[in-house]
Amino acid sequence: MFQKKKFSYLLLIFVFGVIPIWRVDAVELKMSYDICYNSSTGKYVGTGCDSNYTTYKYFTIGGKNVMAYCSQLSKYINNVNYTKTSGWDTKSKEALIAGKCIELANSKYNTTNEKFLYSTELVNYVFKNPGYKDFVTQNKDLIAIYEEAHLFVTKTAKYSGSSASKLPTITLVSEGSNDMNSTSKSQEYISNKIILSGLVDNFGSGNSKNNGDTTYKISASGASGTTVYICDDVGGTKNCQTSVILTKPSSATKNFYLKIVGASAGGDVKVTVSGSNKSTYPTVTEYNSNEASQTLMIAGSVNISRSVSATLSLSIPDNTKHTIKVTKVDEEGNELTGAELVLYKANLSDTTNKQVGDDLAKNSNGSATLSYSVTKSEDNDDFFNWQYCVQESKSPKGFILKDSTICYKPTNSNSKTCLNGSGEVMSGDDANYCGATYTCDGLGEDYIQSGDGTKCEKDVTVDAIKTCAEGSTLNNDRCETLTNDPVTDEGTGSLICAEGSTLVDGKCYIYTTPNEVCNNGVDSPTDGKCLKTEQVAAKCVGSAGEIDRKYCESTDQYMSITQNGGNLTLTKINNKTSVTISKKAATGDEEISGAALKICSNKPDSKGKCDVVTLEQKGLTCPSFTDELDSNDTNVSNCTYDKDSNTRKVNLEWVSSDVPRSWSGLEAGKTYYLVEVTPPSGYISVTTATEFTIETDGTIKTGSKSVSDNIVVIRNKLTQMSISKDDIATSEEIPGATLSICESHINDKGELEMSVDDHGDCTVVTLADGSAATWVSGKESHKITGLPIGTYYLVEQIAPKGYSTAESVIFTMKEDGTLTDKDGKSLKDNNLVMHDKKISEVKTGMLGFYVVSVIVVFALVGSVGSYFFLKRES
Repeated sequence: MFQKKKFSYLLLIFVFGVIPIWRVDAVELKMSYDICYNSSTGKYVGTGCDSNYTTYKYFTIGGKNVMAYCSQLSKYINNVNYTKTSGWDTKSKEALIAGKCIELANSKYNTTNEKFLYSTELVNYVFKNPGYKDFVTQNKDLIAIYEEAHLFVTKTAKYSGSSASKLPTITLVSEGSNDMNSTSKSQEYISNKIILSGLVDNFGSGNSKNNGDTTYKISASGASGTTVYICDDVGGTKNCQTSVILTKPSSATKNFYLKIVGASAGGDVKVTVSGSNKSTYPTVTEYNSNEASQTLMIAGSVNISRSVSATLSLSIPDNTKHTIKVTKVDEEGNELTGAELVLYKANLSDTTNKQVGDDLAKNSNGSATLSYSVTKSEDNDDFFNWQYCVQESKSPKGFILKDSTICYKPTNSNSKTCLNGSGEVMSGDDANYCGATYTCDGLGEDYIQSGDGTKCEKDVTVDAIKTCAEGSTLNNDRCETLTNDPVTDEGTGSLICAEGSTLVDGKCYIYTTPNEVCNNGVDSPTDGKCLKTEQVAAKCVGSAGEIDRKYCESTDQYMSITQNGGNLTLTKINNKTSVTISKKAATGDEEISGAALKICSNKPDSKGKCDVVTLEQKGLTCPSFTDELDSNDTNVSNCTYDKDSNTRKVNLEWVSSDVPRSWSGLEAGKTYYLVEVTPPSGYISVTTATEFTIETDGTIKTGSKSVSDNIVVIRNKLTQMSISKDDIATSEEIPGATLSICESHINDKGELEMSVDDHGDCTVVTLADGSAATWVSGKESHKITGLPIGTYYLVEQIAPKGYSTAESVIFTMKEDGTLTDKDGKSLKDNNLVMHDKKISEVKTGMLGFYVVSVIVVFALVGSVGSYFFLKRES
């Protein structure tokens, strides 16, 4: 037995001790040869480095920079020919990983034996040669090296080889409707601003030999005889060069302009931007021998180059041809479709703009633009002998149609100007009409444009409004109500007040907590605070910066004209239709908050149902009563945004606020119906829809009457009722009762019950003016104005002196403003009566009850006593 154990121990020592040493020793003894390369045959040999061979590395273990690795350590490499593996790609993932493994092994281990052995094992692990995978997977050091190499290649591979399509994309865009603008110098042009975007400082991680910095080159070329400069300014004077080099750019965008000198009419200019970088990565090349399983790995390096490019072609205006282009845009410059336009010419002196000849160009399918061109001849160029007119017969959907024709007389010089609705050239500040728009920029990040864009809004926190009932005064955050005078106590001679009131300075007062409301009468305060919409006027901005608001407020149509040589660009600017909805009381001019409104395309049925109008426009601002939208948003309330088309859709349903609501872009020539879904709190519902029509010229009519300033007003009457507190016997009004109208709700059992707070006190209703419906009765019935629609309890908080407290009375204020009792019966003159009984009457009525109760008690006692007495006697 001992002999068997001894043999096993020797076997283990041999396997785990001798074999690894033998493997390393074998390398030391049998690999001490030159590795020679024959450039003519492309082969490596292990010995015989004569004049036909070049010594690649001297392969002595213990030497430095060992670069050749044999996959079979037990084999001699002398007298063996090695041939490069067919189809080998040094940019392949395996070759890069193997090269990185060798680099890491050489850098992490001190002895040459370890470097050599680990590098060999790792290389063959990559290629999964038999007999080595298991060894590597059981060695944590080798696994760590492999994983680090694999991670390195994973990060860099996407920037190499066939994956170059994943490179960042650069783009070139010319800003403006025409490519070139001629200068005052002959045959010299300046391009619009050219925007180069998508620049990166490198295409990914480089390595210690090359950090991957990227270089871009901007160049441009034109026809023969043309010189093209790349300049930093539109004037063609700043940093003008024939080519620009950008090395490791700090910005993703580069803006520049082209200056073309000696240009030929009608020629083209081509702008090219190319970017490239190189990075060096470790790799290996695999060589196979004539002997089985004999493989040689030669370590080396590879340069991987990446490049990306973009081009842009620009046209030099053809001075041998005249062109006219007509474009239809809205106030913000968004191109419109749906207009029907005609371009024609008229005599220069004709103030009536009468058409001469046939139409030069027209569209009847609502396309965005129309164009006309004519080739001039040297002996007959009459382009400048006419004025050119644009007539619009149909406006785009949601825009005003003006029948007036606008004409322009071209000149021989380049110009950019603005025409008013009468076709007059606007000069000075008035030229700002073209392109003037509202903006909230510069007013603060929290401001967003209102529905009509003329105002900027944001929510701010304000203190809630504290109110007291009629007859009460706010004093030190309490409602103070003066009640009956105090009486003198017969025993003490001191002044005393009725229960529930307090003696202060010889008078009796009732103190209650004030009601807190928000200024819009709709929202409820939170911790005494309310959100309020703060409004400021939006800025009117033109090409010269902030300008007078009149340039944005005008409802006229304008046309901007750009003339470049014999080429005209006419941009006709249309204004959207606009309607403002104002919700007011029957009397007065203040806006009422809290009414739910909608605009329908058809007359509502008996239940108020109708088709709500939806606006669909580019650049449409979502109403401010919804949550604020960011540039990537989404669906908020009744406003949706489509990023692909840059179009917003808004359903015309909203809740009125303390400012009128304006809507722009309703289709002209149609009739609409303004419907009140629910009235403001405290007001009678308007059950009849308000009909209005938007004419093609943008004006609004209700019936046959024009609406002033395009403001449609819908008015509500306040609810009205009276409450009498009378003596049930005499029907006379009783002063001195403290009364409240309290809220109600339906409980879990489906029953109506009074709403109370945490202290068990009833929840007093808030009237339209913000006051609480609590008061002290007088000698006449009490008038209540602005009670919201709903069912309530009339509660007597404190009875008049000498009277008992009455039971609460249930009543309902209906949407039409009529008052009904708990059974739904209408109350005459909207008057609700609460009766009180005198306390003396109550005592008299109770006397008989007390007498009867005493008799019954004595009778019961006598009966019980008799029963026990008789039983004992028996």
